[in-house]
Amino acid sequence: MTDNWTDIRPEDAGMDPAWLMRFLDEIEAHRLTLHGCMFCKDGKRALEAYWAPFTGEETHRLYSSTKSFVSVAIGLAADRGLLSLDDPIVRFFPEYRSAAHPYVAETTVRDLLRMATPYSRPTYDDPALTGPEWLASYFRAKPDHPPGTLFRYDSCGSYVLGAIVKRAAGKPFFDFLRETLLDELGFSKDARCLEGPDGELWAGSAVLARLRDFARLAQFLMDGGRIHGRQLLSEAYVKAATTRQIDNNTEGLNSPWRCGYGYQIWILPDDAFAMVGMGDQLAICVPGKRFLFACVGDTQGVANSHEQIYDILWREVVRKLSDTPLPHGGSWDKLRKRAECLTLAPVAGRTRTETAARVDGRRYILDDNPMGIRELTITADADGGTLHYVNPRGEKTLRFGFGSCLPGQFPEKHFNGDRLGVPAGRTFRCFSSGAWVQENTLLIRVHIADSYVGNLTIALCFTGERVALSMHKNAQFFLKEYQGTTGGRAAHPSDNSA
Repeated sequence: MTDNWTDIRPEDAGMDPAWLMRFLDEIEAHRLTLHGCMFCKDGKRALEAYWAPFTGEETHRLYSSTKSFVSVAIGLAADRGLLSLDDPIVRFFPEYRSAAHPYVAETTVRDLLRMATPYSRPTYDDPALTGPEWLASYFRAKPDHPPGTLFRYDSCGSYVLGAIVKRAAGKPFFDFLRETLLDELGFSKDARCLEGPDGELWAGSAVLARLRDFARLAQFLMDGGRIHGRQLLSEAYVKAATTRQIDNNTEGLNSPWRCGYGYQIWILPDDAFAMVGMGDQLAICVPGKRFLFACVGDTQGVANSHEQIYDILWREVVRKLSDTPLPHGGSWDKLRKRAECLTLAPVAGRTRTETAARVDGRRYILDDNPMGIRELTITADADGGTLHYVNPRGEKTLRFGFGSCLPGQFPEKHFNGDRLGVPAGRTFRCFSSGAWVQENTLLIRVHIADSYVGNLTIALCFTGERVALSMHKNAQFFLKEYQGTTGGRAAHPSDNSA
């Protein structure tokens, strides 16, 4: 493992450990599921903490923070004369030039960087197009407004940026980044990027890296593109990338996340900027205070979670930061102990009820349902519980803990592998817990944290001989078979087992 961070006490970084403790408390009080976080000042680490069973030794899907990686790759390519930000994107894809709408033909690299593209929807969703060719779709779909005008969040444009680096540099954008920058920054060797369905690197969403890697790239940007006194990325590009290049508040929202957009980077109040990924993969930089906060997690399904994190961070830490060291005190030891005891929050409730005892081991036959689940059984033991079920892919078992999130593997092997649309052929790592939230209602929550990150909530309500099942997923591009509601009844002796 590479860990090139220098540690510093929070007080020496102008932070009272009590502030950081309140931040952790509020994150948990708001039930925001973070997996890890870092607080840094002047390029030194004041706190790094993980919610067990997560650790700093594993990569984490960064989702749309990937876009900022691509921006850095574009800047490095521009510095080397491999491209210009004012190049029309069709320059790099002559095979699509004849099919491109005039708006697309006019679109420049800079337009893609600042989300001023001619599309208001993902091009791969265009109903007139079929197949897995995401890159080609960008040149074949019909745009709806001129480029260089409105801000429209466009992950497909980021996908094209990654492909542009490949065409200009002769290698996939992440390989180019690693050779020109990431290795020198000390990135872990297992950091990588998944592929889209057509084999291009999934440049809008699919970098996997460790939290320390993520924070290191953010620190590099806050240092103006320098490391060890060397200017690896031009200061002018970093300045443009991390300052407002376009208004991103066309809806008129009152939000700290609507202060503008740079080059694949969000602009915040106080001249701050952020790398932002779905589920709150965040790296927030406040250059004026030389402060950096980074986190990874899975808040999918929580409304305005990034605004909540921003509010807690600014209220409890950023606005209080001192330019000079603070006196040492006993609260540092308390913070360390608090950080060492962080755990992924389990479902709150009872482990046993009268209903739990009555339904334990009983088989239930389900009505036809969107999930395709034909039958299920709940059993409990001293270590937790097990959901046994049968779906079109066979017999499945899902273990869950009572009062803790039990590590395990989600019982499916058809989810996406390293290329979107190609099955992984393996199970995904998960952490599951359950509790009886009412006398007759069992709630199971599954956190999947693998090359894809998502969560699944399963509710089972037992009434007499009947059961109602609800499944709700918060995940992109997987778990779609685990969404829906149905009913069923206890199996009779005459019912054949599936």
